[in-house]
Amino acid sequence: MIRGAAGWAIITLVMSDQPSSYPVDARGFVQQCAWCSLVADERGRYVLPAPGLLQGWSVTHGCCDSCRRRLEAAMERRRQARCTLASC
Repeated sequence: MIRGAAGWAIITLVMSDQPSSYPVDARGFVQQCAWCSLVADERGRYVLPAPGLLQGWSVTHGCCDSCRRRLEAAMERRRQARCTLASC
């Protein structure tokens, strides 16, 4: 295990016989976007591709910036539609 920036560590995980390195946070969790499956790098940026949702490892799911923007826009459209129906 190699210590990286901000208390992250680089560990090697094995999935489908293909080793991949994903950074883990200080609690030992790999951070992954629950919508697009990107994995956060040691700076917390969701930029590392993953073959899908990681299972069998200590993973915590978050939301990358791209998915967050799409979700916020969708929530705003729904809010506006509800307000139009309810005459907000």
